[in-house]
Amino acid sequence: MKRTLLAAVLVAMILPAAHAQRAFTSGGASAVTCGAYLKAREDRQDMTYIASWVWGYISGYNQWSTYPQINDFPSEGTVVAYFDKHCRENPLETLMQATVQLVADLGGFRPPPRNKR
Repeated sequence: MKRTLLAAVLVAMILPAAHAQRAFTSGGASAVTCGAYLKAREDRQDMTYIASWVWGYISGYNQWSTYPQINDFPSEGTVVAYFDKHCRENPLETLMQATVQLVADLGGFRPPPRNKR
């Protein structure tokens, strides 16, 4: 019993430090490149699924992150406008990278600086 409790305490202490460095798998819109996103926008495709994916990401972030919560979810129009600008400036990134930056800009987790090439 004491070992289990000690192990739980150690994991709880290590987890926040590992959070920012942990690799993970994601699905949905996360792998869409900014170039593909901009092409879809040019073709006037509906972006509701992109905004829904972002809201789901923020919900998961709020549930599991130890960083500040995002209390005001951006509207669909705000998500689209943000991605339009972000993707024009960073066409080789993915929507996952854009979403992480959006969360940071909304006051959440601050990602490490990007390497500009």
